[in-house]
Amino acid sequence: MQSMDDGRVSSAADSIAGWPAELLPGHRTLIEYWDALRGTRTYPSRSDVDPTAIRQLLPYTLLLDADPDEGKARFRLAGEAVNTFYGFNVRGMTWAEVRARVQAEGGTFTTSLVNLQYRRVAQGGVGAYRQGVSIRAGASYLHYARILLPLSGDDTRVDAMIGVSYSNQEKRNVAEALTNIDFLFSSDTFALVDPAS
Repeated sequence: MQSMDDGRVSSAADSIAGWPAELLPGHRTLIEYWDALRGTRTYPSRSDVDPTAIRQLLPYTLLLDADPDEGKARFRLAGEAVNTFYGFNVRGMTWAEVRARVQAEGGTFTTSLVNLQYRRVAQGGVGAYRQGVSIRAGASYLHYARILLPLSGDDTRVDAMIGVSYSNQEKRNVAEALTNIDFLFSSDTFALVDPAS
């Protein structure tokens, strides 16, 4: 792994090669795309994102506003597979509205874990990976693997997030164990970050 003068690594692909195996190819593709967009900046901006450049990821892509109050984060874009996972179109809805609707339909929503991942990306400027389980009405389990990356219009304050989320509905090799896996990584060096720090 080569380092740049400012301490950032020269290639996200080199840096993530040793990450946990749970990271799926689409997650790696998004990280590499995100890294290329930012160039020498800390974060790319939402206006840098060209959906046609990641066409193969669009069904699994989500784009969110990063509001300081995590319950108010709004889905600006949600691919077809993301909507299928929730059971309805989430575009334009806030996290709080999605949670309320899932619960009203008899499912569960791991609010504290979702909010923690969101908060770490929005407030800490780190990338976050989460693999977990969501329970739907009728006790059907949906296993998912999601990555979120920060976006910033001024390269200082995170104002949006982009992510890719797969579930076992798409047969994307998402592990179907009842184990949650979480890790954070520095958006500068792509080094894994201790969640306790």
